[in-house]
Amino acid sequence: DAGVDSREAEVRRVVEMVFEHARTRPHESLGVITLSRPHAARIDAALRAALIRAPDVAPFLRDDREEPFFIKDVDRVCGDVRDAVILTVGYGRSVDGRVLYRFGALDRPGGDRRLAAAITRARDRMTVVSSFGADDLSPRRLTTEGGRALKDFLAFAEAPGALAGSGRAD
Repeated sequence: DAGVDSREAEVRRVVEMVFEHARTRPHESLGVITLSRPHAARIDAALRAALIRAPDVAPFLRDDREEPFFIKDVDRVCGDVRDAVILTVGYGRSVDGRVLYRFGALDRPGGDRRLAAAITRARDRMTVVSSFGADDLSPRRLTTEGGRALKDFLAFAEAPGALAGSGRAD
């Protein structure tokens, strides 16, 4: 949407994390799950552009691996499981800093189930990358089951001991 920050910080952070994974854990499979198709496309484009400066990562991203790397939105990820998953929210704030309460596929009927499917795709490790946290979401503004599920999941991910590291992209 015009005037909305597309959360390029999230895109950059996810590309960094993919490269780090490929270099330090090439034996583990990896997938990136986004909450929208446009965000998946932004990450894919940024990753392809960054590969020019990092040809050593290219073999990890090939499709001929037993469990190939993927970037998929929440609507297309059902059934895909990887050792590690990066879940990137991709919904940011307006240019004046307000969270926009539009969460695409999560706002449609069954959005909570889409999110539940996405967050169960990692065998060993999931890292969440988001430009806002659970406390930034007002419960009274969350009008869909999917939006409320996102707030609950972010609260869980932010809890001490829930995840080993932070993927916050602020």
